[in-house]
Amino acid sequence: MLLGDRIQELRGKRRINRTELARRSGMSLSYLNEIERDLKSPTIAILQKICEALGVSLSEFFAINGEVIESLPDDLKSFILDPQNHVLIKSIQGMKDKGLSNEAIAAWLDSLSATIRDVKKRIAEGETGIVVFADDMKGKYSPEELDGMKNKFKEKLANPDFKPPWRKK
Repeated sequence: MLLGDRIQELRGKRRINRTELARRSGMSLSYLNEIERDLKSPTIAILQKICEALGVSLSEFFAINGEVIESLPDDLKSFILDPQNHVLIKSIQGMKDKGLSNEAIAAWLDSLSATIRDVKKRIAEGETGIVVFADDMKGKYSPEELDGMKNKFKEKLANPDFKPPWRKK
């Protein structure tokens, strides 16, 4: 279930209209509307305000078939609650929404992990210029922004403790 659908479901169960929820959570009606239509992704802080306005905890909000998040294994629970992983979780959900199977997504993640290991190995061996951005990145960012992203990525990969978020163990 998408965030917007879940907000609408809880709002409907509590008989709170969108205007009232926006007022209670301290945001504009238009912003809440965009969140409910999944056009905007709220931060955890904003989602917390929405949950408070709806009278539910984040755990209740993310309950799966009535099973609250606390009942999940500790490693999965901490992964879900870590804000640094939310972009990844949304990307995986986007893949699921496009019809990709769990097996295909897992294979993609394994392939990405292998690529990261290879890149880290090459950096450790002193190779330079190996971080290449896809053509679709060109034109979306200035050359300075691309250089900044490349450098940040290289710094992360050069860190011997770096592990992709889906492999943190």
